Amino acid sequence: PANRDSIRDMIVESSGITFEKNISITQNLTFMYTERIFKEKNIAFGIREQKTLGIINDKDKYTNLGLLLSDQCPYLIKMAVYKDGVKKEFIDRKITSVGSVLQQLEEALSYLKLNNRISGKIEGMERIDTYDYPEESIREVLLNCIGHRNYEIPGSTIVNIFTDRMEFLSLGGLVKGLTIDDIKLGISSSRNPRLISIFHRLGLVEAYGSGIPRMLELYRNSPKLPEIKVAPNSFLVVLPKMSLKKEYVEIIDYLKEKDYAT
Repeated sequence: PANRDSIRDMIVESSGITFEKNISITQNLTFMYTERIFKEKNIAFGIREQKTLGIINDKDKYTNLGLLLSDQCPYLIKMAVYKDGVKKEFIDRKITSVGSVLQQLEEALSYLKLNNRISGKIEGMERIDTYDYPEESIREVLLNCIGHRNYEIPGSTIVNIFTDRMEFLSLGGLVKGLTIDDIKLGISSSRNPRLISIFHRLGLVEAYGSGIPRMLELYRNSPKLPEIKVAPNSFLVVLPKMSLKKEYVEIIDYLKEKDYAT
Protein backbone atom coordinates (compact mmCIF):
# COMPACT_ATOMS: atom_id res chain seq x y z
CA PRO A 1 0.00 0.00 0.00
CA ALA A 2 1.27 3.46 -0.90
CA ASN A 3 0.90 6.39 1.44
CA ARG A 4 -0.54 9.74 0.39
CA ASP A 5 2.86 11.30 -0.44
CA SER A 6 3.91 8.31 -2.55
CA ILE A 7 0.68 8.42 -4.54
CA ARG A 8 1.14 12.15 -5.16
CA ASP A 9 4.75 11.60 -6.32
CA MET A 10 3.67 8.82 -8.71
CA ILE A 11 0.96 11.04 -10.21
CA VAL A 12 3.50 13.84 -10.75
CA GLU A 13 6.05 11.45 -12.31
CA SER A 14 3.53 9.88 -14.68
CA SER A 15 2.00 13.21 -15.77
CA GLY A 16 5.30 14.92 -16.52
CA ILE A 17 3.96 18.09 -14.87
CA THR A 18 6.67 19.24 -12.49
CA PHE A 19 6.59 21.95 -9.84
CA GLU A 20 8.49 24.31 -12.14
CA LYS A 21 5.92 24.00 -14.93
CA ASN A 22 2.83 24.40 -12.77
CA ILE A 23 1.08 27.78 -12.77
CA SER A 24 2.01 29.93 -9.78
CA ILE A 25 -0.88 30.63 -7.41
CA THR A 26 0.52 34.17 -7.13
CA GLN A 27 0.45 35.98 -10.48
CA ASN A 28 1.28 39.49 -9.28
CA LEU A 29 5.03 38.95 -9.55
CA THR A 30 7.94 41.35 -10.00
CA PHE A 31 11.54 40.55 -10.90
CA MET A 32 13.61 43.55 -9.87
CA TYR A 33 16.47 41.54 -8.33
CA THR A 34 16.57 38.88 -11.05
CA GLU A 35 16.47 41.53 -13.78
CA ARG A 36 19.47 43.23 -12.18
CA ILE A 37 21.47 39.98 -12.09
CA PHE A 38 20.63 39.22 -15.74
CA LYS A 39 21.61 42.76 -16.72
CA GLU A 40 24.97 42.43 -14.91
CA LYS A 41 25.60 39.27 -16.94
CA ASN A 42 24.53 41.00 -20.19
CA ILE A 43 21.68 38.51 -20.66
CA ALA A 44 18.29 39.68 -21.92
CA PHE A 45 15.29 39.20 -19.62
CA GLY A 46 12.32 40.40 -21.65
CA ILE A 47 8.96 38.69 -22.12
CA ARG A 48 10.28 36.56 -24.98
CA GLU A 49 13.23 35.35 -22.89
CA GLN A 50 10.95 34.65 -19.90
CA LYS A 51 8.80 32.43 -22.11
CA THR A 52 11.86 30.62 -23.44
CA LEU A 53 13.18 30.04 -19.92
CA GLY A 54 9.82 28.76 -18.71
CA ILE A 55 9.04 31.64 -16.37
CA ILE A 56 5.90 32.36 -18.43
CA ASN A 57 3.95 29.47 -19.96
CA ASP A 58 2.17 29.22 -23.30
CA LYS A 59 -0.98 30.71 -21.73
CA ASP A 60 0.93 33.81 -20.60
CA LYS A 61 0.77 32.78 -16.94
CA TYR A 62 3.68 32.87 -14.51
CA THR A 63 4.90 29.42 -13.54
CA ASN A 64 6.34 28.30 -10.22
CA LEU A 65 9.77 28.78 -11.78
CA GLY A 66 8.78 32.43 -12.13
CA LEU A 67 7.74 32.45 -8.47
CA LEU A 68 11.17 31.16 -7.41
CA LEU A 69 12.90 33.96 -9.33
CA SER A 70 10.43 36.67 -8.31
CA ASP A 71 10.70 39.27 -5.55
CA GLN A 72 7.77 37.47 -3.89
CA CYS A 73 9.42 34.02 -3.54
CA PRO A 74 8.38 32.67 -0.11
CA TYR A 75 10.88 29.77 0.19
CA LEU A 76 13.45 30.95 2.74
CA ILE A 77 16.82 29.88 4.15
CA LYS A 78 17.13 29.81 7.95
CA MET A 79 20.60 29.92 9.51
CA ALA A 80 21.72 29.61 13.13
CA VAL A 81 25.07 29.68 14.93
CA TYR A 82 25.31 27.45 17.99
CA LYS A 83 27.59 27.78 20.99
CA ASP A 84 28.92 24.22 20.83
CA GLY A 85 28.37 20.98 18.92
CA VAL A 86 24.68 20.49 19.72
CA LYS A 87 21.45 22.45 19.29
CA LYS A 88 21.15 23.70 22.85
CA GLU A 89 22.14 27.35 22.83
CA PHE A 90 22.47 29.53 19.77
CA ILE A 91 24.63 32.62 19.49
CA ASP A 92 23.04 34.20 16.43
CA ARG A 93 20.52 33.46 13.70
CA LYS A 94 19.32 34.89 10.41
CA ILE A 95 16.47 34.28 7.99
CA THR A 96 16.85 35.40 4.39
CA SER A 97 14.43 38.00 3.07
CA VAL A 98 11.40 37.11 0.99
CA GLY A 99 12.67 37.44 -2.56
CA SER A 100 14.29 35.76 -5.54
CA VAL A 101 16.30 32.61 -4.82
CA LEU A 102 19.22 34.49 -6.39
CA GLN A 103 18.91 37.17 -3.72
CA GLN A 104 18.59 34.57 -0.98
CA LEU A 105 21.72 32.82 -2.26
CA GLU A 106 23.68 36.07 -1.99
CA GLU A 107 22.32 36.85 1.50
CA ALA A 108 23.10 33.35 2.77
CA LEU A 109 26.63 33.38 1.32
CA SER A 110 27.32 36.77 2.94
CA TYR A 111 26.11 35.56 6.34
CA LEU A 112 28.05 32.29 6.20
CA LYS A 113 31.18 34.17 5.17
CA LEU A 114 30.91 36.23 8.36
CA ASN A 115 30.89 32.95 10.29
CA ASN A 116 33.79 31.38 8.39
CA ARG A 117 36.84 32.26 10.46
CA ILE A 118 40.02 33.10 8.61
CA SER A 119 43.51 32.39 9.92
CA GLY A 120 46.87 33.25 8.42
CA LYS A 121 50.44 32.07 8.60
CA ILE A 122 53.66 33.48 7.21
CA GLU A 123 55.66 31.35 4.81
CA GLY A 124 58.80 33.16 3.74
CA MET A 125 57.73 36.64 2.68
CA GLU A 126 54.16 35.65 1.97
CA ARG A 127 51.09 35.50 4.22
CA ILE A 128 48.80 32.58 3.45
CA ASP A 129 45.17 32.87 4.62
CA THR A 130 42.98 29.83 5.17
CA TYR A 131 39.31 29.53 6.12
CA ASP A 132 37.68 27.08 8.50
CA TYR A 133 35.53 25.95 5.57
CA PRO A 134 36.38 26.20 1.84
CA GLU A 135 34.30 29.07 0.51
CA GLU A 136 33.67 27.22 -2.74
CA SER A 137 32.33 24.20 -0.84
CA ILE A 138 29.83 26.38 1.02
CA ARG A 139 28.74 27.93 -2.27
CA GLU A 140 28.34 24.55 -4.00
CA VAL A 141 26.27 23.09 -1.16
CA LEU A 142 24.00 26.15 -1.03
CA LEU A 143 23.45 26.01 -4.78
CA ASN A 144 22.50 22.35 -4.45
CA CYS A 145 20.12 23.13 -1.59
CA ILE A 146 18.34 25.77 -3.66
CA GLY A 147 18.51 24.09 -7.05
CA HIS A 148 17.58 20.53 -6.13
CA ARG A 149 15.17 20.88 -3.20
CA ASN A 150 11.59 19.67 -3.40
CA TYR A 151 9.46 22.82 -3.38
CA GLU A 152 6.29 20.74 -3.11
CA ILE A 153 7.19 20.25 0.57
CA PRO A 154 6.52 23.39 2.65
CA GLY A 155 9.35 24.58 4.84
CA SER A 156 12.74 26.28 4.75
CA THR A 157 16.27 25.22 3.92
CA ILE A 158 18.19 24.99 7.20
CA VAL A 159 21.86 25.79 7.82
CA ASN A 160 23.26 25.09 11.29
CA ILE A 161 26.73 26.27 12.25
CA PHE A 162 28.42 24.44 15.13
CA THR A 163 31.91 24.75 16.62
CA ASP A 164 33.24 21.91 14.48
CA ARG A 165 30.95 21.75 11.42
CA MET A 166 28.28 23.29 9.20
CA GLU A 167 25.13 21.34 8.42
CA PHE A 168 22.96 22.05 5.37
CA LEU A 169 19.49 20.46 5.42
CA SER A 170 17.40 20.64 2.26
CA LEU A 171 13.87 19.36 1.74
CA GLY A 172 13.48 16.43 -0.60
CA GLY A 173 15.51 13.22 -0.71
CA LEU A 174 17.38 11.90 -3.72
CA VAL A 175 15.72 12.03 -7.11
CA LYS A 176 14.26 8.62 -7.92
CA GLY A 177 16.83 6.25 -9.37
CA LEU A 178 19.92 7.92 -7.90
CA THR A 179 22.08 6.83 -4.98
CA ILE A 180 24.58 8.72 -2.82
CA ASP A 181 27.41 6.99 -4.71
CA ASP A 182 25.93 8.24 -8.00
CA ILE A 183 25.98 11.90 -6.96
CA LYS A 184 29.51 11.57 -5.53
CA LEU A 185 30.57 10.45 -9.00
CA GLY A 186 28.89 13.49 -10.58
CA ILE A 187 25.71 11.92 -11.95
CA SER A 188 22.95 14.50 -11.80
CA SER A 189 19.17 14.47 -12.21
CA SER A 190 17.38 17.52 -10.89
CA ARG A 191 13.80 18.06 -9.79
CA ASN A 192 14.17 21.60 -11.08
CA PRO A 193 16.09 21.32 -14.37
CA ARG A 194 14.96 24.73 -15.63
CA LEU A 195 16.19 26.46 -12.48
CA ILE A 196 19.52 24.64 -12.77
CA SER A 197 19.68 25.67 -16.43
CA ILE A 198 19.27 29.32 -15.40
CA PHE A 199 22.01 28.90 -12.76
CA HIS A 200 24.22 27.52 -15.54
CA ARG A 201 23.39 30.41 -17.87
CA LEU A 202 24.27 32.91 -15.13
CA GLY A 203 27.59 31.16 -14.48
CA LEU A 204 26.62 30.03 -10.98
CA VAL A 205 27.28 26.38 -11.81
CA GLU A 206 29.97 25.24 -14.22
CA ALA A 207 28.60 21.87 -15.25
CA TYR A 208 25.69 19.66 -14.31
CA GLY A 209 26.49 17.31 -11.43
CA SER A 210 29.93 18.77 -10.72
CA GLY A 211 29.08 20.43 -7.38
CA ILE A 212 29.36 17.45 -5.02
CA PRO A 213 32.55 15.99 -6.59
CA ARG A 214 34.18 19.44 -6.45
CA MET A 215 33.15 19.83 -2.80
CA LEU A 216 34.74 16.47 -1.97
CA GLU A 217 37.89 17.35 -3.91
CA LEU A 218 38.39 20.50 -1.83
CA TYR A 219 38.47 18.30 1.28
CA ARG A 220 40.93 15.81 -0.19
CA ASN A 221 43.70 16.73 2.29
CA SER A 222 41.40 17.34 5.25
CA PRO A 223 41.54 14.99 8.28
CA LYS A 224 37.75 14.69 8.15
CA LEU A 225 35.65 14.45 4.99
CA PRO A 226 32.15 15.85 4.33
CA GLU A 227 29.19 13.60 5.09
CA ILE A 228 26.05 13.15 3.02
CA LYS A 229 22.93 11.69 4.61
CA VAL A 230 19.64 11.08 2.84
CA ALA A 231 16.13 10.42 4.17
CA PRO A 232 12.92 10.06 2.11
CA ASN A 233 12.15 13.79 2.33
CA SER A 234 15.44 15.42 3.28
CA PHE A 235 19.05 15.76 2.16
CA LEU A 236 21.80 16.60 4.67
CA VAL A 237 25.38 17.69 3.89
CA VAL A 238 27.83 18.10 6.76
CA LEU A 239 30.97 20.16 6.14
CA PRO A 240 33.60 19.59 8.85
CA LYS A 241 35.87 22.40 9.94
CA MET A 242 39.11 22.00 7.99
CA SER A 243 41.19 23.65 10.72
CA LEU A 244 40.61 20.68 13.04
CA LYS A 245 43.86 18.80 13.61
CA LYS A 246 43.99 15.12 12.77
CA GLU A 247 44.55 14.08 16.38
CA TYR A 248 41.53 16.19 17.45
CA VAL A 249 39.35 14.44 14.89
CA GLU A 250 40.50 11.03 16.16
CA ILE A 251 39.62 12.03 19.75
CA ILE A 252 36.21 13.39 18.72
CA ASP A 253 35.39 10.22 16.76
CA TYR A 254 36.48 8.08 19.71
CA LEU A 255 34.27 10.00 22.12
CA LYS A 256 31.30 9.75 19.78
CA GLU A 257 31.55 5.98 20.09
CA LYS A 258 32.61 5.65 23.74
CA ASP A 259 31.05 8.76 25.35
CA TYR A 260 33.82 8.77 27.97
CA ALA A 261 37.60 8.71 28.23
CA THR A 262 40.19 9.47 30.92
